[in-house]
Amino acid sequence: MKKAFIVIPAYNEEKRIGKMLRAYGSFFERKRKDKLIDYNLFVVINNTRDNTESVVKNERKTNSRINFVVYREG
Repeated sequence: MKKAFIVIPAYNEEKRIGKMLRAYGSFFERKRKDKLIDYNLFVVINNTRDNTESVVKNERKTNSRINFVVYREG
């Protein structure tokens, strides 16, 4: 099975990131169940000033293939 590691940069994406992660997760989960591809979604939260981090953490509760790192300047 092929493997995919999808890197998603995120800066102030609170309003969009949840829907996008669910859509990506749904797509890649179908591929994984068909034994076509194994995947991980990796979100790089970059010095965001909104609730992007909370949204990503919440989505990770339903999809353990979502991982993230938070970069904070200063």
